[in-house]
Amino acid sequence: MSNPQIYSQFLEELANKYGFYGDTRKAFLVRFAHENAVKPHTELRIDWTRDPVEKEQKLLDELKNNIYPVLQKEGCDIPENNKRGRSKKGESPWEKAHRWLWQIKFTEWEKSHNSSIVLEKSIDWQKICIDILNELPKRHQATGRGMGHEVNIDVPLGLVKSETTSRCNSDAENTDSVMQQGQLPDKTEIEKSYEYQEFLDEIIRKTSNNLAIVGEPGAGKTTWLDRISQEIKQDFCVIWIPLENLGGLTLEEYLLTKWLKDTLKVLEPTEQQKQALVDLFSSDRVWLLLDGVDEMKTEVSPLSNINKFLTGWVKKARVVLTCRLNIWEANPNGLPEFETYRTLDFNQEQVKDFIVQWFGQKPGF
Repeated sequence: MSNPQIYSQFLEELANKYGFYGDTRKAFLVRFAHENAVKPHTELRIDWTRDPVEKEQKLLDELKNNIYPVLQKEGCDIPENNKRGRSKKGESPWEKAHRWLWQIKFTEWEKSHNSSIVLEKSIDWQKICIDILNELPKRHQATGRGMGHEVNIDVPLGLVKSETTSRCNSDAENTDSVMQQGQLPDKTEIEKSYEYQEFLDEIIRKTSNNLAIVGEPGAGKTTWLDRISQEIKQDFCVIWIPLENLGGLTLEEYLLTKWLKDTLKVLEPTEQQKQALVDLFSSDRVWLLLDGVDEMKTEVSPLSNINKFLTGWVKKARVVLTCRLNIWEANPNGLPEFETYRTLDFNQEQVKDFIVQWFGQKPGF
């Protein structure tokens, strides 16, 4: 089958299996890429860690010293090229290795992966994810969910990122003086505010970090997830998980059982269907939107649980989660790899409206 993504997956899996990393991995993936079968070394473009003086010699050294010995152990009949002069066309070590990889190893690999490959191609993950998003109930207003209240107040849609800086950073002499006296430099919180489209353009589209959106109840956290999902759903597979639904399962367990079962509408997911989902996560196309960390049923810190859950193939997705401010502040280092953004607070007029609707009477302002 002519499928560049499958070809790339094959080589990547072999590189992992054979322990090829760094420049050795780059040499392996480029030299033996399916589309480079007839290209000589001089036509290959490899982004080496450091620019070598002789690029072709660098490639030859990686092949001879690090790649060929491994392939020979795996059964590739690579000749010892000790003869002077060039090999006959098609008889050089790299050409023989290329044929062995694609005629023998790829055929073996394709047979073992064929069922999941065919299945993944038959499942339109993106359409499925979009359909699920469209069926989700949207909460665009502040609510007293779980307390018997409904409050009709549109929340301010914006985010704030706080960064801590030292007031003495710009004055090295002053900093040294403070430190010698056994005092710590004063810390200053600098806040950068993002409006809706600005956040989508600068953070969602131009960065690849995992994100946490924290705030008070009813402050628009779920609304933000909804807006993000609408922005990216045509380009990525967006999987939305209300974390209260985990019910004691890990994210991996939940995705492979309940989510997959409900998504594909099957009595029980097959091993091939599970593998297709794992392969999807390996494609760099998945965003996980995790709503309500504070609503997880757990005896330990829910942030610590999320940190444990984001491992293996699940970790390959980009993650955006929401969490109540008090839970996040109770364990500020629970998810160190996440960038944190806080929802905007209500203004005074919105606070008044909230109290009026909550208690059914005007406050004494």
